[in-house]
Amino acid sequence: MAEINCQFGKNIRYLRTAYGETQLELAIAVGLESPNTIANYEKGERSPKPDIRKKIALHYRITEDELSHSDFSAFHVSSSQLGDKEKMMEMTLLMFPIICTEKAMKDSLFQKGHEAHMRALDAMKEGRAFAESDYDTCVNAYSDSYDTSETPESVANLLWWFLISEMSVKNRWMIEGAKALNDKRVSNEAFFKSFYLKDYSINEEEDCLEDVEQNDLEELDQAIIELLKELKKDVQYSSLADYYTALRYVLGCVNNELTEAMNMAVGAEMMWAFTQLGNEYAMKFILQGIENSRK
Repeated sequence: MAEINCQFGKNIRYLRTAYGETQLELAIAVGLESPNTIANYEKGERSPKPDIRKKIALHYRITEDELSHSDFSAFHVSSSQLGDKEKMMEMTLLMFPIICTEKAMKDSLFQKGHEAHMRALDAMKEGRAFAESDYDTCVNAYSDSYDTSETPESVANLLWWFLISEMSVKNRWMIEGAKALNDKRVSNEAFFKSFYLKDYSINEEEDCLEDVEQNDLEELDQAIIELLKELKKDVQYSSLADYYTALRYVLGCVNNELTEAMNMAVGAEMMWAFTQLGNEYAMKFILQGIENSRK
């Protein structure tokens, strides 16, 4: 137990330092009255109660097992790319590739959907809201294309829209934080404290989704699962279906009874496994993650 507590305390210090937190800030965030308690945890002189241990892990969006057993001595964070619109769009398109082939473009419905998709993408690149009419055209044209011609690229691009919609709601902090960085409303140093780290000094109900949003998300979840099943049937894009399945876990977007941190840990293992199996989409994602970690 002493050895576990020692690593646990070291990890708190590593993570707290990486995110630029003081012991007082961490104490307040997890509902403790004194920074001395955090200091005692870090020195291995005191072990937290189970509820505090859980809050500290959730605060850093990791599992309790990771907090107790992993080594975060080399851990560091950077928000610089989140404030760069061009880099953010590059990362988005790497995570969510838009599929277009010569064969698919021969289908007039797919072509119609893709043209609207490109118009919406151009608006996003310029920092503008895309036209709802372009979104409607995409969804309707891609859906009709698959219904009439069974174009797998249409399913892939429908998933693009649905997955980004899901991520935008489940990871609202990322969208709002990126906007704040871009508008210079928050510094790179303050980004993680303001938008990423969970703060239990704030009423948790404020961080919950409204019931109507939750119902919408459940419907979206079912739609995504059905589209993934369809994409999985196609030999050419089966690997994209596998990658998107892992990505939903990595982003904490799946609907299940596990914590966000546990789902993210599961997703990371899935992504690595798919990389070892030669999944090109997973490999690009992992390589980008390695590149980002070096900056």
